[in-house]
Amino acid sequence: MKFYSVVGHLARRYGSKFNAGRQTPALDRAKPHQEDVAELLQGVWQERSALLRYVCTDMWRPYLDVVAEAAGQALNILDRFHIMVHMNKAIDKVRATEVRELKAKGQQPVLTNSRWCLLKRAENLTEKQAVRLQELVAINLKTVRAYLLKEVFQQFWQYKSPA
Repeated sequence: MKFYSVVGHLARRYGSKFNAGRQTPALDRAKPHQEDVAELLQGVWQERSALLRYVCTDMWRPYLDVVAEAAGQALNILDRFHIMVHMNKAIDKVRATEVRELKAKGQQPVLTNSRWCLLKRAENLTEKQAVRLQELVAINLKTVRAYLLKEVFQQFWQYKSPA
């Protein structure tokens, strides 16, 4: 079984195709376009697209579209980092909205200084953040429910398929 990787350098904003230990720069624009991604991946997928079973990408729409078109039978596995970025953005949005709602009602600002204890993984919390998080979990807030959903979702990463 051979593996192909398409890697984008975040700081330099270019893509490279890695195949059998050789690197070929593929994109030289500041920001790749969908056509660039299709061109970058065409060499691999043109001949072998029917053989691909798995592809791993982030959630950038052009990647998703090209994978769907060029290798529709392959399972596109979205990477953990980008999934959790979206989840944390959602929690932060709920938190910010709830802070505004509580202020508008004249209620106590219980979510003040809570952002990082809600976004960090439990094992990465400082002692002070862990105590703050315990205090928050005792309160029935939308933000806390969103946080708890994120924590339950973390079990997904340990799932082992019976197949």
